[in-house]
Amino acid sequence: MEYILEMNEYNQITIPDALVSELGLERGSHFAARLESGQLIIERVPFSSQEQGRIIDKTMEGLRKDI
Repeated sequence: MEYILEMNEYNQITIPDALVSELGLERGSHFAARLESGQLIIERVPFSSQEQGRIIDKTMEGLRKDI
């Protein structure tokens, strides 16, 4: 299915409810965006780089305790 999306005055695009449900998205979901041959590609990422950094820090702390 194809949807027509509109960008508002804040440069925000609303994702239709049907897609939100189908993809299992929640408030706070993160996305990566890139241009590819003139097309905007938006992909969901499992977590943000900040969250990834916190996970790595916690992992490193645990490894240091084991040493």
